[in-house]
Amino acid sequence: MGWMILFIGIAIIILIAGINSQNKSESKGALTSVVQRFSSIDYQGGHPELPLPKTINIEVDTTLKLFNLLFVDGSKLKRIPVKSEDIIDISLEEKSSRSVGKTATGAIVGGLLTGGIGLIAGAAIGASKKNQSMLYISFKYLEHDLTIILKTGKKTNELYSALIGLLKIT
Repeated sequence: MGWMILFIGIAIIILIAGINSQNKSESKGALTSVVQRFSSIDYQGGHPELPLPKTINIEVDTTLKLFNLLFVDGSKLKRIPVKSEDIIDISLEEKSSRSVGKTATGAIVGGLLTGGIGLIAGAAIGASKKNQSMLYISFKYLEHDLTIILKTGKKTNELYSALIGLLKIT
């Protein structure tokens, strides 16, 4: 009986210590940045430090109120920050396309395999949309107004929302 009480007492002490350390780490976490990362974004141009189109990554840091363009230059990872106070405008041009060839191929294969219903289903499956949306970020750079052009694909809505979040007035 004495061992059981001792065991329960030790378990309670460990539990309380664990809760206290968790609270401390949560309060430290409140000071760290909230960063959203977006990979494989097609950069089309617009920033003088990154003149050629290439695939880049973007970090949106809502705590520091900025976003970073991340890319590899030679063997070095480079980071170009753009502060929210320098952002003039963010606009979105939503575009999508369907591949006619894939639609026709899907319809033929579906029609051959299952008849009329397969023809319709095959065309629908083959006709999946490809997101070709463009994101335009106008910003101040030195004494000039410039616009970064990004082809964002499937990440369009998430990236747009994250960037708009930088513009919230606090």
